[in-house]
Amino acid sequence: MNTSTNTETITLPVPGPAQASCEASQNTVQDTEYLSLTATVNTLLEAVQAATDTSELPSIQMYKPDATQAGAYLQAHYGSILRGMDEALRDVRISKPEDIELLVRGFLIKLVNLSIRSKHSALNQARINKDTAQADALGEELSHSVQACMLTQKMREKFSPDEVQLIREHAQAGRMNIAKSMAGQDVQFLIADTNWKAKADAMAKIPGSRSITASIGTKDTGDSVSVQFRDGGWVLAWWNSAETGNGDNPGWVVIQCSENLLDTLQRERAQQREIDTLLGRRRPQMQSKVFTDELA
Repeated sequence: MNTSTNTETITLPVPGPAQASCEASQNTVQDTEYLSLTATVNTLLEAVQAATDTSELPSIQMYKPDATQAGAYLQAHYGSILRGMDEALRDVRISKPEDIELLVRGFLIKLVNLSIRSKHSALNQARINKDTAQADALGEELSHSVQACMLTQKMREKFSPDEVQLIREHAQAGRMNIAKSMAGQDVQFLIADTNWKAKADAMAKIPGSRSITASIGTKDTGDSVSVQFRDGGWVLAWWNSAETGNGDNPGWVVIQCSENLLDTLQRERAQQREIDTLLGRRRPQMQSKVFTDELA
C-alpha cells in the first residue's frame, strides 16, 4: 500500500521594512506617552513647516482609540464625538503653527471646563444622594418617635401617671410580658425616643427633606398627623377629616411649628381669622388630647 501525504503551504504576508516604517510613522502620535504628546506634536509640526516638497511631509497620523480605560460616557460615545470633530474641521486650513496653537488651546480649555463641570455635577449629585439618604433615615426615626409620643399620650388617658411610669419601668427593664399584661397592649413604644421635635429640627436643616406622617389607627382628631418642612423649619399638622362632622373642609391643619416659624404661622392664623370674620364664617374648634394647638 502506498501512502502519500499532501502538505498545504500557507504563506503569511510579512510587512517589509518600508511598510513597517510607514505604519510606525503613522502611529507616532497615538503611540507617544501622554506626557510627551506636546513635544512629539511640535516635532511633527516643525517638520511640516520645514517641508519644501510633498515627499518631505510627515505621514498622516492614524488614530485607533482604545476607550476601555475611559469613563462610561466616552466608551459609548467617543466614536460619534470624533466624527463630529472631523465634520467640524473638514474645511479648516492650517497654514502656520499659531493656527494649531489657537485650536489646541481652545480645545484644551473646553476639555478642562468640561472636566470641571462634570466633577461639579458628580459632587453635587453625591451630596444630594447623601442628603436624601440621611433625610430618609431621619424621617423614619421621626415617624417612629411621633407615633411613640402619640401612643404614650393615649395610654395616659387610660392609666394614672404612676401606672404609666410603672409600666414604662417594666418595659425599659426588658420585662415586656409584664408590661404588656399590665397595659393590655403592645408597649414597645414606651422604650422609644419620643423627643420628636429634636429630630424634626435636625431634618429641617437637610435640603429636600420630605414630609412624614404618623397615625395610631383611630379617627379621633389629632390621631393622624404630619410633620412638614418649609422655610428652614417644620410644622406639625393634624388631619381634619370630613368624617369628623365638624363642618370644616378636609385637609391638614397646622397646629405647631419650629421656633423660627412661630411668628409667621401666628400671622397666617390671624389673617385666617380676619378673613373668617369678614365672611361671617365660623370655623369649628378642633380639640385633641394628643397634640395641643399652639397657634390657637
